[in-house]
Amino acid sequence: MDETLSDELDRTLAELEALHSRETEILRTMNRAALDEVTVEKELLCERLHALRARTKVEPRHRAALDRLRRQASLNQLLLVHARDAVRTVLSQATGASFEALPGGHRKVGGQEGLRLNVRG
Repeated sequence: MDETLSDELDRTLAELEALHSRETEILRTMNRAALDEVTVEKELLCERLHALRARTKVEPRHRAALDRLRRQASLNQLLLVHARDAVRTVLSQATGASFEALPGGHRKVGGQEGLRLNVRG
């Protein structure tokens, strides 16, 4: 692999990992404006990563960073789902409308009703 491509891939993975960490904190505080900003940054980094992937092979040494990114993305997805459900619950209580009447309220929970997720670990 060309050394400059390898360096660029390393930098991009590190930036994406840092961005996912920032996103985790933003999701925990439910800061919509900051979430919008980080989403734009993430899209740009993902485009750069996709372009790099088209020009080079991922080396075994990159696997650990990719695994960390996958775990962080999964955590952030859980936080996002939890935040969305919390907002729907508040809206349901404030408006008197049933949770199921709200957009996306028909999502199957699969026996996890009332489950609390502690992500402050």
